[in-house]
Amino acid sequence: MDHEVARVKSAFNSNRYKNFLESIQIRNLRGFSDEDSTTVNFRFPVVAVVGENGAGKTTIIKAAAIGYEQAGRGKSSYQPGKFFMSTTWDAVTKVQIDYGYKDDGRTTSCTVRKPSDRWRIGDRRPARHIYLLDISRVVPLDALVGYAQVAKRTSREASSLQLGDRFRSDLGYVLNRDYSDARFARTDESQKTVGILGQDFGDYSAFHQGAGEATSLQLFGTLEQIEDNALLLIDEVDASLHPKAQRRLVHRLLKLSREKGIQVIMSTHSPYVLEELPPEARILLHKTREKTEVIYGATPQFCMSTIDDKSHPEISIFCEDEAAGQLIDAIIRSASVKFDFELHAVGSYSVVKQLAKLGSDGKFPYPSVAVLDGDKKSEHALSLPGNAEPERVVFQGLRDAGWPKIDERFGVSFAEIATHLEDAMRLSDHHEWPSYVGNKIRRSKSIVWDTMVRLWVSECMTSTDTEEFAQKVYDHIVAS
Repeated sequence: MDHEVARVKSAFNSNRYKNFLESIQIRNLRGFSDEDSTTVNFRFPVVAVVGENGAGKTTIIKAAAIGYEQAGRGKSSYQPGKFFMSTTWDAVTKVQIDYGYKDDGRTTSCTVRKPSDRWRIGDRRPARHIYLLDISRVVPLDALVGYAQVAKRTSREASSLQLGDRFRSDLGYVLNRDYSDARFARTDESQKTVGILGQDFGDYSAFHQGAGEATSLQLFGTLEQIEDNALLLIDEVDASLHPKAQRRLVHRLLKLSREKGIQVIMSTHSPYVLEELPPEARILLHKTREKTEVIYGATPQFCMSTIDDKSHPEISIFCEDEAAGQLIDAIIRSASVKFDFELHAVGSYSVVKQLAKLGSDGKFPYPSVAVLDGDKKSEHALSLPGNAEPERVVFQGLRDAGWPKIDERFGVSFAEIATHLEDAMRLSDHHEWPSYVGNKIRRSKSIVWDTMVRLWVSECMTSTDTEEFAQKVYDHIVAS
Protein backbone atom coordinates (compact mmCIF):
# COMPACT_ATOMS: atom_id res chain seq x y z
CA MET A 1 0.00 0.00 0.00
CA ASP A 2 2.81 2.41 0.83
CA HIS A 3 4.24 1.86 -2.66
CA GLU A 4 0.98 2.96 -4.29
CA VAL A 5 0.79 6.01 -2.03
CA ALA A 6 4.33 6.97 -3.08
CA ARG A 7 3.42 6.65 -6.77
CA VAL A 8 0.32 8.85 -6.32
CA LYS A 9 2.39 11.40 -4.42
CA SER A 10 4.97 11.49 -7.22
CA ALA A 11 2.25 12.04 -9.85
CA PHE A 12 0.67 14.79 -7.73
CA ASN A 13 3.97 16.60 -7.19
CA SER A 14 4.55 16.49 -10.95
CA ASN A 15 1.30 18.44 -11.57
CA ARG A 16 -0.30 15.53 -13.42
CA TYR A 17 -3.69 16.22 -11.81
CA LYS A 18 -5.70 18.72 -13.87
CA ASN A 19 -8.32 21.18 -12.66
CA PHE A 20 -7.56 20.11 -9.07
CA LEU A 21 -9.81 21.35 -6.26
CA GLU A 22 -7.34 22.79 -3.76
CA SER A 23 -9.63 24.38 -1.20
CA ILE A 24 -13.18 25.11 -0.09
CA GLN A 25 -13.95 27.96 2.29
CA ILE A 26 -17.44 27.79 3.81
CA ARG A 27 -19.20 30.58 5.65
CA ASN A 28 -22.58 30.46 7.42
CA LEU A 29 -23.77 27.05 6.24
CA ARG A 30 -24.92 24.08 8.32
CA GLY A 31 -22.86 24.70 11.42
CA PHE A 32 -19.99 26.43 9.65
CA SER A 33 -19.63 29.82 11.32
CA ASP A 34 -20.59 33.13 9.75
CA GLU A 35 -18.10 35.13 11.82
CA ASP A 36 -15.14 32.78 11.35
CA SER A 37 -15.26 30.89 8.05
CA THR A 38 -13.89 27.36 7.78
CA THR A 39 -11.37 26.48 5.07
CA VAL A 40 -10.68 22.90 4.02
CA ASN A 41 -7.50 22.34 1.99
CA PHE A 42 -7.01 19.25 -0.15
CA ARG A 43 -3.34 18.30 -0.10
CA PHE A 44 -3.47 14.88 -1.75
CA PRO A 45 -5.43 13.44 -4.70
CA VAL A 46 -7.29 10.93 -2.50
CA VAL A 47 -8.46 12.30 0.84
CA ALA A 48 -10.74 11.11 3.64
CA VAL A 49 -12.78 13.52 5.75
CA VAL A 50 -13.57 12.20 9.23
CA GLY A 51 -15.57 13.61 12.11
CA GLU A 52 -18.55 12.97 14.32
CA ASN A 53 -22.08 13.16 12.94
CA GLY A 54 -23.00 16.78 12.25
CA ALA A 55 -19.39 17.92 11.95
CA GLY A 56 -19.86 18.88 8.30
CA LYS A 57 -18.51 15.96 6.26
CA THR A 58 -21.52 15.72 3.94
CA THR A 59 -21.64 19.51 3.62
CA ILE A 60 -18.06 19.47 2.30
CA ILE A 61 -18.84 16.62 -0.12
CA LYS A 62 -21.84 18.49 -1.55
CA ALA A 63 -20.05 21.83 -1.59
CA ALA A 64 -17.32 20.22 -3.69
CA ALA A 65 -19.91 18.97 -6.17
CA ILE A 66 -21.27 22.46 -6.84
CA GLY A 67 -17.80 23.93 -7.30
CA TYR A 68 -17.78 22.94 -10.99
CA GLU A 69 -19.97 22.97 -14.06
CA GLN A 70 -20.74 19.39 -15.04
CA ALA A 71 -18.72 18.47 -18.13
CA GLY A 72 -20.10 16.17 -20.79
CA ARG A 73 -23.03 16.51 -23.13
CA GLY A 74 -26.42 15.82 -21.56
CA LYS A 75 -25.19 15.91 -17.97
CA SER A 76 -26.75 18.36 -15.53
CA SER A 77 -24.61 20.38 -13.13
CA TYR A 78 -25.19 20.05 -9.40
CA GLN A 79 -27.04 23.08 -8.10
CA PRO A 80 -26.61 24.60 -4.62
CA GLY A 81 -30.35 25.05 -4.18
CA LYS A 82 -30.86 21.30 -4.48
CA PHE A 83 -28.34 20.45 -1.76
CA PHE A 84 -28.80 23.43 0.55
CA MET A 85 -32.42 24.47 0.34
CA SER A 86 -34.30 26.80 2.64
CA THR A 87 -37.23 25.24 4.47
CA THR A 88 -39.62 26.22 7.23
CA TRP A 89 -36.97 25.10 9.71
CA ASP A 90 -33.77 26.01 7.86
CA ALA A 91 -32.96 29.57 6.93
CA VAL A 92 -30.19 29.27 4.35
CA THR A 93 -29.02 32.81 3.72
CA LYS A 94 -25.87 34.94 3.80
CA VAL A 95 -23.94 31.86 2.68
CA GLN A 96 -20.63 32.12 0.85
CA ILE A 97 -18.50 29.28 -0.51
CA ASP A 98 -15.12 30.16 -2.01
CA TYR A 99 -13.21 27.67 -4.16
CA GLY A 100 -9.54 27.45 -5.06
CA TYR A 101 -8.40 25.45 -8.10
CA LYS A 102 -5.01 24.47 -9.48
CA ASP A 103 -4.30 23.49 -13.09
CA ASP A 104 -0.82 23.17 -14.62
CA GLY A 105 0.64 25.18 -11.75
CA ARG A 106 -1.82 28.04 -12.15
CA THR A 107 -4.36 28.88 -9.45
CA THR A 108 -7.86 30.26 -10.00
CA SER A 109 -10.88 30.86 -7.78
CA CYS A 110 -14.65 31.06 -7.84
CA THR A 111 -17.40 32.02 -5.38
CA VAL A 112 -20.87 30.55 -4.90
CA ARG A 113 -23.04 32.59 -2.56
CA LYS A 114 -26.54 33.22 -1.35
CA PRO A 115 -26.70 36.77 0.00
CA SER A 116 -30.47 36.64 0.50
CA ASP A 117 -33.10 34.53 -1.23
CA ARG A 118 -31.29 33.45 -4.43
CA TRP A 119 -28.10 31.55 -5.09
CA ARG A 120 -25.51 33.29 -7.23
CA ILE A 121 -22.76 31.34 -8.99
CA GLY A 122 -19.54 32.99 -10.11
CA ASP A 123 -19.02 33.08 -13.86
CA ARG A 124 -15.64 31.38 -13.57
CA ARG A 125 -16.85 28.01 -12.27
CA PRO A 126 -14.72 25.57 -14.31
CA ALA A 127 -16.06 22.49 -16.09
CA ARG A 128 -15.22 19.00 -14.86
CA HIS A 129 -16.74 15.54 -14.79
CA ILE A 130 -18.30 15.14 -11.32
CA TYR A 131 -19.48 11.87 -9.79
CA LEU A 132 -21.32 12.00 -6.46
CA LEU A 133 -22.15 8.80 -4.59
CA ASP A 134 -24.15 9.80 -1.53
CA ILE A 135 -25.44 7.73 1.38
CA SER A 136 -28.65 6.84 -0.50
CA ARG A 137 -26.71 4.22 -2.47
CA VAL A 138 -26.72 1.91 0.58
CA VAL A 139 -30.53 1.68 0.75
CA PRO A 140 -31.55 -1.92 -0.06
CA LEU A 141 -32.78 -2.21 -3.62
CA ASP A 142 -36.07 -3.85 -2.63
CA ALA A 143 -36.86 -0.82 -0.46
CA LEU A 144 -36.59 1.69 -3.29
CA VAL A 145 -39.76 3.03 -4.82
CA GLY A 146 -40.26 2.11 -8.46
CA TYR A 147 -38.57 -1.30 -8.52
CA ALA A 148 -41.71 -3.39 -8.19
CA GLN A 149 -41.77 -4.25 -11.88
CA VAL A 150 -38.11 -5.24 -11.86
CA ALA A 151 -38.76 -7.71 -9.07
CA LYS A 152 -41.78 -9.33 -10.67
CA ARG A 153 -41.32 -13.02 -11.27
CA THR A 154 -42.79 -12.67 -14.75
CA SER A 155 -40.12 -10.18 -15.83
CA ARG A 156 -37.36 -11.33 -18.16
CA GLU A 157 -33.92 -9.83 -18.71
CA ALA A 158 -34.03 -7.83 -21.93
CA SER A 159 -30.56 -6.28 -22.01
CA SER A 160 -27.49 -5.88 -19.85
CA LEU A 161 -24.27 -3.94 -19.51
CA GLN A 162 -21.30 -6.08 -18.51
CA LEU A 163 -18.67 -4.92 -16.06
CA GLY A 164 -15.29 -5.32 -17.78
CA ASP A 165 -12.85 -8.02 -16.73
CA ARG A 166 -10.53 -5.62 -14.93
CA PHE A 167 -13.21 -3.99 -12.81
CA ARG A 168 -14.92 -7.32 -12.14
CA SER A 169 -11.56 -8.58 -10.91
CA ASP A 170 -11.11 -5.45 -8.76
CA LEU A 171 -14.58 -5.95 -7.30
CA GLY A 172 -13.68 -9.54 -6.44
CA TYR A 173 -10.40 -8.39 -4.91
CA VAL A 174 -12.14 -5.88 -2.65
CA LEU A 175 -14.84 -8.30 -1.48
CA ASN A 176 -12.62 -11.41 -1.51
CA ARG A 177 -14.94 -13.21 -3.95
CA ASP A 178 -14.38 -14.94 -7.28
CA TYR A 179 -17.07 -13.48 -9.52
CA SER A 180 -17.64 -15.13 -12.88
CA ASP A 181 -20.00 -12.36 -13.95
CA ALA A 182 -20.97 -8.81 -12.98
CA ARG A 183 -23.52 -6.84 -14.97
CA PHE A 184 -26.37 -4.35 -14.85
CA ALA A 185 -29.56 -5.76 -16.32
CA ARG A 186 -32.88 -4.34 -17.57
CA THR A 187 -36.10 -6.34 -17.76
CA ASP A 188 -38.70 -6.31 -20.48
CA GLU A 189 -41.06 -4.49 -18.10
CA SER A 190 -38.82 -1.71 -16.78
CA GLN A 191 -35.99 0.56 -17.87
CA LYS A 192 -34.48 0.52 -14.38
CA THR A 193 -31.29 -1.50 -14.01
CA VAL A 194 -30.49 -4.06 -11.37
CA GLY A 195 -27.02 -5.35 -10.46
CA ILE A 196 -26.35 -9.02 -11.15
CA LEU A 197 -23.40 -11.01 -9.80
CA GLY A 198 -22.37 -14.52 -10.77
CA GLN A 199 -20.41 -17.13 -8.82
CA ASP A 200 -19.90 -20.84 -9.35
CA PHE A 201 -23.38 -21.61 -7.99
CA GLY A 202 -25.10 -19.23 -10.42
CA ASP A 203 -26.36 -15.66 -10.77
CA TYR A 204 -28.05 -13.59 -8.06
CA SER A 205 -29.46 -10.07 -8.18
CA ALA A 206 -29.16 -7.05 -5.90
CA PHE A 207 -32.40 -8.22 -4.24
CA HIS A 208 -30.36 -11.06 -2.71
CA GLN A 209 -26.90 -9.50 -2.49
CA GLY A 210 -25.47 -8.25 0.77
CA ALA A 211 -25.44 -4.48 1.21
CA GLY A 212 -21.67 -4.42 0.73
CA GLU A 213 -21.91 -6.35 -2.54
CA ALA A 214 -24.70 -4.17 -3.92
CA THR A 215 -23.01 -0.86 -3.10
CA SER A 216 -19.59 -2.05 -4.31
CA LEU A 217 -21.03 -3.26 -7.61
CA GLN A 218 -22.62 0.15 -8.15
CA LEU A 219 -19.33 1.85 -7.25
CA PHE A 220 -17.26 -0.22 -9.66
CA GLY A 221 -19.83 0.35 -12.38
CA THR A 222 -19.18 4.06 -11.88
CA LEU A 223 -15.40 3.64 -11.74
CA GLU A 224 -15.35 1.79 -15.06
CA GLN A 225 -17.11 4.70 -16.79
CA ILE A 226 -15.33 7.59 -15.07
CA GLU A 227 -13.36 9.98 -17.28
CA ASP A 228 -9.77 11.12 -16.81
CA ASN A 229 -9.27 13.99 -14.34
CA ALA A 230 -12.79 13.64 -12.95
CA LEU A 231 -13.79 14.46 -9.37
CA LEU A 232 -15.21 11.48 -7.47
CA LEU A 233 -17.13 12.24 -4.26
CA ILE A 234 -18.14 9.38 -1.97
CA ASP A 235 -20.15 9.92 1.19
CA GLU A 236 -19.61 7.16 3.81
CA VAL A 237 -17.13 5.17 1.71
CA ASP A 238 -16.90 2.47 4.39
CA ALA A 239 -20.67 1.83 4.55
CA SER A 240 -21.55 -1.88 4.67
CA LEU A 241 -17.95 -3.02 4.08
CA HIS A 242 -15.89 -5.14 6.46
CA PRO A 243 -12.38 -3.90 7.43
CA LYS A 244 -10.43 -5.90 4.83
CA ALA A 245 -12.77 -4.71 2.07
CA GLN A 246 -12.37 -1.11 3.20
CA ARG A 247 -8.59 -1.34 3.01
CA ARG A 248 -8.66 -2.96 -0.41
CA LEU A 249 -11.13 -0.44 -1.76
CA VAL A 250 -8.89 2.45 -0.76
CA HIS A 251 -5.97 0.74 -2.49
CA ARG A 252 -7.97 0.41 -5.70
CA LEU A 253 -9.06 4.06 -5.50
CA LEU A 254 -5.43 5.13 -5.10
CA LYS A 255 -4.41 3.10 -8.12
CA LEU A 256 -7.23 4.41 -10.30
CA SER A 257 -6.52 7.96 -9.15
CA ARG A 258 -2.92 7.66 -10.30
CA GLU A 259 -3.79 6.03 -13.62
CA LYS A 260 -6.51 8.47 -14.65
CA GLY A 261 -5.69 11.63 -12.69
CA ILE A 262 -8.90 11.35 -10.68
CA GLN A 263 -9.35 13.37 -7.51
CA VAL A 264 -11.24 11.52 -4.77
CA ILE A 265 -12.86 13.13 -1.72
CA MET A 266 -14.61 10.72 0.62
CA SER A 267 -16.11 10.84 4.09
CA THR A 268 -15.62 8.04 6.60
CA HIS A 269 -15.94 6.90 10.19
CA SER A 270 -13.44 4.09 9.73
CA PRO A 271 -9.87 3.80 11.08
CA TYR A 272 -9.17 1.18 8.39
CA VAL A 273 -9.75 3.72 5.63
CA LEU A 274 -7.57 6.29 7.39
CA GLU A 275 -4.73 3.82 7.96
CA GLU A 276 -4.38 3.23 4.22
CA LEU A 277 -3.81 6.93 3.53
CA PRO A 278 -0.79 9.16 4.24
CA PRO A 279 -1.12 11.88 6.92
CA GLU A 280 -1.70 14.65 4.38
CA ALA A 281 -4.75 12.75 3.09
CA ARG A 282 -6.52 12.72 6.49
CA ILE A 283 -8.82 15.66 7.27
CA LEU A 284 -10.38 15.72 10.73
CA LEU A 285 -13.38 17.97 11.40
CA HIS A 286 -13.33 18.54 15.14
CA LYS A 287 -16.26 20.32 16.76
CA THR A 288 -15.21 22.71 19.50
CA ARG A 289 -17.35 24.98 21.64
CA GLU A 290 -17.51 27.67 18.97
CA LYS A 291 -16.83 26.23 15.51
CA THR A 292 -15.59 23.34 13.43
CA GLU A 293 -11.80 23.13 13.45
CA VAL A 294 -9.98 21.45 10.57
CA ILE A 295 -7.00 19.31 11.62
CA TYR A 296 -4.71 17.77 9.01
CA GLY A 297 -2.52 14.70 9.41
CA ALA A 298 -3.91 13.41 12.71
CA THR A 299 -3.36 9.75 13.47
CA PRO A 300 -6.25 7.35 12.82
CA GLN A 301 -6.33 6.60 16.56
CA PHE A 302 -6.84 10.25 17.49
CA CYS A 303 -9.42 10.74 14.75
CA MET A 304 -11.40 7.85 16.18
CA SER A 305 -11.10 9.13 19.74
CA THR A 306 -12.77 12.39 18.75
CA ILE A 307 -15.90 10.58 17.54
CA ASP A 308 -16.01 7.98 20.31
CA ASP A 309 -18.64 8.66 22.95
CA LYS A 310 -16.70 8.17 26.15
CA SER A 311 -16.07 10.20 29.25
CA HIS A 312 -12.81 12.12 29.45
CA PRO A 313 -10.41 11.77 32.39
CA GLU A 314 -9.15 14.78 34.33
CA ILE A 315 -6.93 15.80 31.42
CA SER A 316 -6.15 14.72 27.86
CA ILE A 317 -2.50 14.83 26.83
CA PHE A 318 -1.65 15.22 23.14
CA CYS A 319 1.76 14.06 21.89
CA GLU A 320 3.35 13.15 18.57
CA ASP A 321 3.59 9.36 18.75
CA GLU A 322 3.39 6.33 21.03
CA ALA A 323 7.06 6.57 21.96
CA ALA A 324 6.50 10.05 23.37
CA GLY A 325 3.34 8.86 25.08
CA GLN A 326 5.11 6.04 26.92
CA LEU A 327 7.79 8.46 28.12
CA ILE A 328 5.18 10.93 29.36
CA ASP A 329 3.35 8.11 31.13
CA ALA A 330 6.54 6.95 32.86
CA ILE A 331 7.42 10.45 34.07
CA ILE A 332 3.97 11.29 35.43
CA ARG A 333 3.49 7.94 37.19
CA SER A 334 6.83 8.31 38.98
CA ALA A 335 5.86 11.72 40.44
CA SER A 336 4.10 12.29 43.75
CA VAL A 337 1.27 14.39 42.29
CA LYS A 338 -1.46 12.01 41.12
CA PHE A 339 -4.23 12.60 38.61
CA ASP A 340 -6.20 10.72 35.96
CA PHE A 341 -4.94 11.37 32.43
CA GLU A 342 -5.43 10.03 28.92
CA LEU A 343 -2.72 10.03 26.24
CA HIS A 344 -3.37 10.68 22.55
CA ALA A 345 -0.65 10.11 19.94
CA VAL A 346 -2.03 12.56 17.38
CA GLY A 347 0.61 12.85 14.66
CA SER A 348 3.24 15.31 13.55
CA TYR A 349 4.57 18.42 15.29
CA SER A 350 2.13 20.61 13.36
CA VAL A 351 -0.88 18.61 14.62
CA VAL A 352 0.31 18.78 18.24
CA LYS A 353 0.98 22.51 17.89
CA GLN A 354 -2.51 23.14 16.49
CA LEU A 355 -4.15 21.18 19.31
CA ALA A 356 -2.01 23.07 21.82
CA LYS A 357 -3.40 26.36 20.53
CA LEU A 358 -6.99 25.09 20.60
CA GLY A 359 -6.56 23.87 24.17
CA SER A 360 -4.93 27.14 25.24
CA ASP A 361 -7.86 29.07 23.79
CA GLY A 362 -10.35 26.92 25.71
CA LYS A 363 -11.87 25.38 22.59
CA PHE A 364 -12.19 21.89 24.05
CA PRO A 365 -14.94 20.94 26.52
CA TYR A 366 -12.33 19.20 28.68
CA PRO A 367 -8.89 20.08 30.12
CA SER A 368 -6.01 19.31 27.78
CA VAL A 369 -2.30 19.88 27.33
CA ALA A 370 0.00 19.28 24.39
CA VAL A 371 3.52 17.91 24.85
CA LEU A 372 6.12 18.22 22.10
CA ASP A 373 9.34 16.23 21.70
CA GLY A 374 12.32 17.77 23.46
CA ASP A 375 13.72 19.28 20.26
CA LYS A 376 10.51 21.25 19.59
CA LYS A 377 9.17 24.36 21.32
CA SER A 378 5.84 26.16 21.19
CA GLU A 379 4.25 28.97 23.14
CA HIS A 380 1.20 26.90 24.09
CA ALA A 381 2.77 23.46 24.62
CA LEU A 382 5.09 21.71 27.04
CA SER A 383 8.24 19.96 25.84
CA LEU A 384 9.66 16.64 26.98
CA PRO A 385 13.00 16.67 28.82
CA GLY A 386 16.10 16.73 26.63
CA ASN A 387 16.83 18.46 23.37
CA ALA A 388 16.10 15.63 20.94
CA GLU A 389 13.53 13.00 20.00
CA PRO A 390 12.50 10.64 22.85
CA GLU A 391 14.46 7.66 21.50
CA ARG A 392 17.68 9.66 21.25
CA VAL A 393 17.21 11.19 24.70
CA VAL A 394 16.58 7.84 26.40
CA PHE A 395 19.17 5.72 24.58
CA GLN A 396 21.91 8.35 24.81
CA GLY A 397 21.08 9.19 28.42
CA LEU A 398 21.32 5.56 29.51
CA ARG A 399 24.51 5.04 27.51
CA ASP A 400 26.12 8.10 29.11
CA ALA A 401 25.18 6.67 32.51
CA GLY A 402 26.84 3.34 31.63
CA TRP A 403 23.64 1.41 30.90
CA PRO A 404 22.68 1.10 34.62
CA LYS A 405 20.67 -2.03 35.59
CA ILE A 406 20.01 -2.74 31.91
CA ASP A 407 20.93 -6.44 32.21
CA GLU A 408 18.67 -6.87 35.26
CA ARG A 409 15.65 -5.34 33.53
CA PHE A 410 15.97 -7.45 30.37
CA GLY A 411 17.29 -10.65 31.94
CA VAL A 412 20.16 -10.72 29.42
CA SER A 413 23.90 -10.56 30.06
CA PHE A 414 25.28 -7.03 30.17
CA ALA A 415 27.70 -7.66 27.31
CA GLU A 416 24.95 -8.97 25.03
CA ILE A 417 22.32 -6.29 25.69
CA ALA A 418 24.88 -3.47 25.61
CA THR A 419 26.09 -4.66 22.21
CA HIS A 420 22.55 -4.73 20.81
CA LEU A 421 21.83 -1.26 22.18
CA GLU A 422 25.01 0.19 20.70
CA ASP A 423 24.30 -1.45 17.32
CA ALA A 424 20.74 -0.06 17.35
CA MET A 425 22.05 3.46 17.81
CA ARG A 426 24.02 3.17 14.60
CA LEU A 427 20.78 2.96 12.62
CA SER A 428 19.90 6.24 10.94
CA ASP A 429 16.20 6.03 11.85
CA HIS A 430 15.87 6.44 15.62
CA HIS A 431 12.29 5.11 15.49
CA GLU A 432 13.77 1.69 14.65
CA TRP A 433 16.06 1.46 17.67
CA PRO A 434 13.63 -0.28 20.07
CA SER A 435 12.49 -2.68 17.33
CA TYR A 436 16.07 -3.63 16.52
CA VAL A 437 16.82 -4.46 20.17
CA GLY A 438 13.54 -6.34 20.52
CA ASN A 439 14.29 -8.53 17.52
CA LYS A 440 17.66 -9.46 19.00
CA ILE A 441 16.36 -10.44 22.45
CA ARG A 442 12.94 -11.73 21.39
CA ARG A 443 10.89 -8.96 22.96
CA SER A 444 8.30 -6.67 21.39
CA LYS A 445 9.17 -3.09 20.50
CA SER A 446 6.66 -1.85 23.08
CA ILE A 447 8.17 -3.90 25.92
CA VAL A 448 11.70 -2.80 25.06
CA TRP A 449 10.75 0.86 24.92
CA ASP A 450 8.59 0.74 28.06
CA THR A 451 11.43 -0.87 29.97
CA MET A 452 13.94 1.69 28.79
CA VAL A 453 11.84 4.79 29.48
CA ARG A 454 11.07 3.66 33.03
CA LEU A 455 14.74 2.89 33.61
CA TRP A 456 15.71 6.31 32.19
CA VAL A 457 13.23 8.10 34.43
CA SER A 458 14.50 6.34 37.54
CA GLU A 459 18.21 6.54 36.72
CA CYS A 460 18.65 9.68 34.59
CA MET A 461 15.98 12.14 35.75
CA THR A 462 16.20 13.92 39.08
CA SER A 463 13.17 13.83 41.34
CA THR A 464 12.96 17.61 40.99
CA ASP A 465 12.69 17.38 37.20
CA THR A 466 10.08 14.61 37.44
CA GLU A 467 7.93 16.56 39.90
CA GLU A 468 8.24 19.76 37.89
CA PHE A 469 7.07 18.11 34.64
CA ALA A 470 4.10 16.37 36.29
CA GLN A 471 3.12 19.57 38.08
CA LYS A 472 3.09 21.53 34.80
CA VAL A 473 0.64 19.01 33.39
CA TYR A 474 -1.48 19.09 36.54
CA ASP A 475 -1.59 22.89 36.42
CA HIS A 476 -3.62 22.68 33.24
CA ILE A 477 -6.31 20.79 35.17
CA VAL A 478 -6.40 23.50 37.85
CA ALA A 479 -6.45 26.28 35.25
CA SER A 480 -9.47 24.73 33.53
